[in-house]
Amino acid sequence: MDLNPDAYDGVVAGQGTTNVDFNANMRAALAQVRDGESVGLAVGKEDVTLLRGMEQVIERKVPLPVRWLKGFVEVQAYQSRMAKCAEIGKVETLRFLRSLPRSTTAKSVFWAVPAGSGLRLSQRELPGGVRLAGLERLRLLEELAPLADSLRVFTDPRGEASEWQLRFGPLAFHLTLTAEVWRGFSGEGQVLGELATKERDKILAQVRGLLKWQAELRPEEFAVNWDVQPETVRLALAALGSRGLVGFDISRGAYFHRELPFDLDAVEDLHPRLAGARKLIEQGGVRLLQQTPRLTIAEVAGSGVTHRVRLTSDCATCTCPWHAKHQGKRGPCKHVLAAQIFNNLDNEKSS
Repeated sequence: MDLNPDAYDGVVAGQGTTNVDFNANMRAALAQVRDGESVGLAVGKEDVTLLRGMEQVIERKVPLPVRWLKGFVEVQAYQSRMAKCAEIGKVETLRFLRSLPRSTTAKSVFWAVPAGSGLRLSQRELPGGVRLAGLERLRLLEELAPLADSLRVFTDPRGEASEWQLRFGPLAFHLTLTAEVWRGFSGEGQVLGELATKERDKILAQVRGLLKWQAELRPEEFAVNWDVQPETVRLALAALGSRGLVGFDISRGAYFHRELPFDLDAVEDLHPRLAGARKLIEQGGVRLLQQTPRLTIAEVAGSGVTHRVRLTSDCATCTCPWHAKHQGKRGPCKHVLAAQIFNNLDNEKSS
């Protein structure tokens, strides 16, 4: 949930990230809040406090599970690629949510398709439709929808994730969904390419420095001010995002400074594909067959076989079963990662 400055009357003391669990006492206190009642919320480095009359409920900071940390990083990677595909009013939002089938299987796939001023469901893919599996996940919006002004829907260009955003004036509630019920964001691999690439470009330091004092940053504006290509800035921001150093505000289309509290090296080690790629390189399992500015072809050792990896500026392919199954939709396989890392190392040696 996002609270823009107009959504509250208070003072922002500074930037930071505080993780708490809302336990029974906090949930009970929130459930008792009535319309028009004044409440106070204080977010500090060590706790979050709810002030309601003479009552005070405190939740102490707790460590973030690494699985959640990985998920947050993957979510912002998806959000930065999403585009808005629909915005409907209050009446149309209620009508759409109430039209959702009450009984579906986990494997049932639907598409939410713009229709006039609203949305409708289709069981076949149509232009402009948003892919939906596990419709029951959208029911999280039902109790909030009567209070909302509108619903915005965003989707990833490849249909691998979507975001459903209820708007309440200056407040917004975000529900971000993976394409399949069984796919959690922590298991995706959208940031593996950035994690595999070490910070070499000087622009990374410039971008990170600006985010320390600038509320938000857009690649196009940065590119004009610093005379660099917008795509170069996007890659720098993607690299910082993969390291948990920036977040992405999908509503404003801008990046913002947000440092997730984790050790980058520890998180990298928990990505089995990245760990597997580094091991392949250590064991001498990568051999470059062709290397040009536009194309790299490599042989990478597999389990009893050798896979062929092909890298270009806009895509990567591999002959392994993982790539054949997912076609890069869940991030690169370990063989592609190994070829990318090895290729970068070889270029550094040459220069």
